[in-house]
Amino acid sequence: MLKRILILVGIALAIPATAAAQSQNVAINVRGGINVPTFNITDIAESGPGFGFGLQFPLGEKLFARVNADFGTHDVVDGGGVDVKVNHFIGGVGLPIVEPTEDSRWRVSINAGAGVMTFDVDGSSETLSYFAINAGGEIEYVLSDAVSLLLSPQGDIAFVDTADGFTGSTAWVWPITAGAKISF
Repeated sequence: MLKRILILVGIALAIPATAAAQSQNVAINVRGGINVPTFNITDIAESGPGFGFGLQFPLGEKLFARVNADFGTHDVVDGGGVDVKVNHFIGGVGLPIVEPTEDSRWRVSINAGAGVMTFDVDGSSETLSYFAINAGGEIEYVLSDAVSLLLSPQGDIAFVDTADGFTGSTAWVWPITAGAKISF
């Protein structure tokens, strides 16, 4: 798992360097917070800590592409100390709906995307992977042209298989994180 994280971090750091030559709006972010399961998955997992990082680059004047990875650890309900690691790998697009002005340092954007969520239960020999969709937003307090404080509430929905032990056909997990965004 550590190898995968290091590879993703390497890719996330390499892409901005390449894209920075083309645009001043490439950004990376690092976040930490809580991942909150809702609906059917609350029968299996409790809320737990998480961290993530992301990359964004422009797709024209308004839209931007985004790639995010979020990693959460959840206690299994009545699991006697067993954890489930839920990882989110999501790509998509975002749209700013509030931009900073002379009177305000706030930036707000909405986003949607798709990707993969993985579920790895302690003691299990396999990691389960499922197609997932995402919707959310980013709220930034802009400190300078290069640095913003970031709040990122996201909603991720994996389309799971009840034969794998899930109590429904979807698993909803909300990574709610805060951190910093650095623009190039």
